[in-house]
Amino acid sequence: MQKELFEIVQKGLFKTVSVPSFGKQHQGIAPGGAMDLFSLQTGKRLLKNNPHIQTLEIIIPPVLRFEIDCWCLLTGARYERIEITKADGSTQNMSYATVFRVEKGDCLTFVNKTVGFRSYLSMLPCENCNDDLTGRVRPGYSEIYDWVDSNGKIRIVEGPEHRFLTNEASFIRIFWTITNDFSDMGFRLTTQDKLPELTLKNMISEAVADGTIQLTPKGPIVLLKHRQTVGGYPRIFNVISADVDLLGQYAPNQILRFTKIPLEQARNIALQKKAALNKIGL
Repeated sequence: MQKELFEIVQKGLFKTVSVPSFGKQHQGIAPGGAMDLFSLQTGKRLLKNNPHIQTLEIIIPPVLRFEIDCWCLLTGARYERIEITKADGSTQNMSYATVFRVEKGDCLTFVNKTVGFRSYLSMLPCENCNDDLTGRVRPGYSEIYDWVDSNGKIRIVEGPEHRFLTNEASFIRIFWTITNDFSDMGFRLTTQDKLPELTLKNMISEAVADGTIQLTPKGPIVLLKHRQTVGGYPRIFNVISADVDLLGQYAPNQILRFTKIPLEQARNIALQKKAALNKIGL
């Protein structure tokens, strides 16, 4: 893909991503997909869900020189500016979450990340789209992220082994810190407070899901999109499906707090999130 659309002028840390692929968990393969699927989906909708869209999930931004004309936009983590350098050396600044056009030979640079961890650069070759998409813009944050917890907490529901947790209130109260034990599979949490305790000492490995919170002797582990499919540690909570995408924007050393909600409320939030996505017209 990279050789077809662009040349890497300066290396970064990024990869090509898509939506999750279900149906292989019995083979030990998680659905995977973009870590912040909602950001990817909003970008794809602004490009009218064209089947030729290709998306990069970016942590450390590269500098790209495009090989063909493309419609592009950036969602997810924000940058101070998105800069196009033309062949004659002139520059143009592009807006976040707004469709812009790059031409063959243009270089794209992302300057100074301001918010978030993972960005999504969606690209659609102009040859695969007859429409002028210039300026198509995503609704504001407050309009399409009205499903996010107003206190900035990650919402959780009880997991299968929750009944063995002796001090739930302590787990909810704690300010957790994300450690450097961190990858697309999940991350470990640490705290200066006393760790929660379990009455369960051993268990048979059981199925896990996106957002499963396992309690290990060294502290909780939160599983992410590229997790394993089974685990042997107690599953005390699960991050609600809507908020798993939010975890994709957390970084090592960041503070994380939880709030517990009923399962029915989690279902309603999922519907609210779906309705928010549908506000972005195709």
